[in-house]
Amino acid sequence: MEDVALTAAQKAAGNANNWIDLWDAGTSYDLNGMSVAIATDSSSAWAMSLGYELLGFSASSTIENIPGGSSDKSGLNIDTTLATSLNGVAVSVGLDEDLAWSIGAAYSIGGSGLDIYVNYSQAEEGGTIGATMSF
Repeated sequence: MEDVALTAAQKAAGNANNWIDLWDAGTSYDLNGMSVAIATDSSSAWAMSLGYELLGFSASSTIENIPGGSSDKSGLNIDTTLATSLNGVAVSVGLDEDLAWSIGAAYSIGGSGLDIYVNYSQAEEGGTIGATMSF
């Protein structure tokens, strides 16, 4: 699982670093497929993530509070994601605090570095289809 605690508030702020004022602190703990992570910063933004992986399935939930004015998504936010991989296709289903759902799928073509993805978000009333190439 990714290090969610240090990036949860950053993701909610649109991947911008302007939510950190003077300092940030975080810690995480992993044990047998279960993970817990917590982070906070000097502007009173905080995030907590819980996750569990078992037999190729993963479930994660992130609860975060971003002070008003720090981003468009300020306030209390809760995001839950269930994910797995079927025949090389990564599939995820998400639900947020407003019960808006999202779904996504991604496929990597061999070892070529080409990834194809498709996503839809009810909250954004739309989705994306695309490909990325890395080398």
